[in-house]
Amino acid sequence: MRIGNEKNKRFFANSLFPSFFYAALALVLGQVGAAQMQGSWGLRILTGA
Repeated sequence: MRIGNEKNKRFFANSLFPSFFYAALALVLGQVGAAQMQGSWGLRILTGA
Protein backbone atom coordinates (compact mmCIF):
# COMPACT_ATOMS: atom_id res chain seq x y z
CA MET A 1 0.00 0.00 0.00
CA ARG A 2 1.30 3.40 -0.94
CA ILE A 3 1.22 6.07 1.76
CA GLY A 4 0.86 9.58 0.38
CA ASN A 5 0.49 10.72 -3.14
CA GLU A 6 2.35 13.06 -5.46
CA LYS A 7 0.52 16.13 -4.14
CA ASN A 8 1.65 15.40 -0.59
CA LYS A 9 5.25 14.89 -1.71
CA ARG A 10 5.28 18.22 -3.51
CA PHE A 11 3.76 20.02 -0.53
CA PHE A 12 6.37 18.53 1.80
CA ALA A 13 9.25 19.46 -0.52
CA ASN A 14 7.93 22.98 -1.04
CA SER A 15 7.43 23.56 2.67
CA LEU A 16 10.87 22.16 3.55
CA PHE A 17 12.93 24.35 1.20
CA PRO A 18 12.33 27.71 2.96
CA SER A 19 13.44 26.22 6.28
CA PHE A 20 16.78 25.12 4.86
CA PHE A 21 17.20 28.37 2.95
CA TYR A 22 16.63 30.58 5.99
CA ALA A 23 18.82 28.38 8.19
CA ALA A 24 21.69 28.69 5.69
CA LEU A 25 21.13 32.44 5.41
CA ALA A 26 21.23 32.79 9.19
CA LEU A 27 24.52 30.88 9.35
CA VAL A 28 26.07 33.10 6.69
CA LEU A 29 24.89 36.28 8.38
CA GLY A 30 26.11 34.97 11.74
CA GLN A 31 29.54 34.30 10.30
CA VAL A 32 29.72 37.75 8.75
CA GLY A 33 28.65 39.36 12.02
CA ALA A 34 31.15 37.35 14.04
CA ALA A 35 33.95 38.26 11.62
CA GLN A 36 33.06 41.96 11.69
CA MET A 37 32.95 41.98 15.49
CA GLN A 38 36.23 40.07 15.55
CA GLY A 39 34.48 37.58 17.74
CA SER A 40 36.05 34.93 19.85
CA TRP A 41 36.39 31.34 18.65
CA GLY A 42 33.44 30.40 20.84
CA LEU A 43 31.20 32.87 19.02
CA ARG A 44 32.40 31.65 15.63
CA ILE A 45 31.80 28.02 16.58
CA LEU A 46 28.35 28.93 17.89
CA THR A 47 27.47 30.53 14.53
CA GLY A 48 28.55 27.44 12.63
CA ALA A 49 32.15 27.95 11.58
